[in-house]
Formats: sequence, C-alpha cells, structure tokens
Amino acid sequence: MEKRLRILSISLWAGSFWDWLASILILFFPSTVKLFGVPYPQEITYFRFAGLLLFVLPFFYIQAALRPEKEKGIIIGAIIARFSGFIFLGVHYTFFGAKFLFLFFGIVDLIFGLWHLLFFIKINRKD
Repeated sequence: MEKRLRILSISLWAGSFWDWLASILILFFPSTVKLFGVPYPQEITYFRFAGLLLFVLPFFYIQAALRPEKEKGIIIGAIIARFSGFIFLGVHYTFFGAKFLFLFFGIVDLIFGLWHLLFFIKINRKD
C-alpha cells in the first residue's frame, strides 16, 4: 500500500512539473509555439491567461501529492481534469484542424490521467 501511495504521489508531482513547464513557456515565451508550426496567437491575453490557469492548477495537485491517502477528492478532480484535457484537445485536433502540438498535449494529459487512475484504484482496492 505504501509503495502505491508513493507512486501516486510521484505521478501527481510529475504532472505538476509538466504543467508548470508548459505554463512558463506560455506566460513568458509565447512565441515558442511557432517552433511547432502553431501560429502566434492574435489575442495574447487569452493565451497567457490559459497559461496562468495552467500554472495555478498544480498547486491543488501538490496538496494531493503530499497526502494522497487523505485528498481523494482532489485526486478524482485531477483525473477528471486530465481526461477532459485529452478529450478537448483530441476533439480540436480531429474535427477543427488544430495542430499536432495540441494532440500531443492531449496525449500527455491522457497518460497522466491513466497513471493517476491506475494507482488511485489500487490504493482504494481492499487487498
């Protein structure tokens, strides 16, 4: 059980660092999107606001990472957020012509969501 809690905690920390990296690029270096074939946003305020939200969100994940046995609600929220990100970005790539970079970020969300879910289920299973 202890090992499963530690792995769940690591997954939440890893997701937090990933989100912070992406948010820092969005907030302070928004032109890096051009390196991936994504046009520079016409309205940079909304783009940077999304980056700000992406920066704040990991602080909730960290609460759960520090006490995964007690913060089950936050972990469920993290799982929902990750799967929602995958669905949103996947739909935009598939149906609205978004660049592959967005699908990539969606796949990363899916991976983190599955990682969180797998170990969340394992810690709640009665062995």
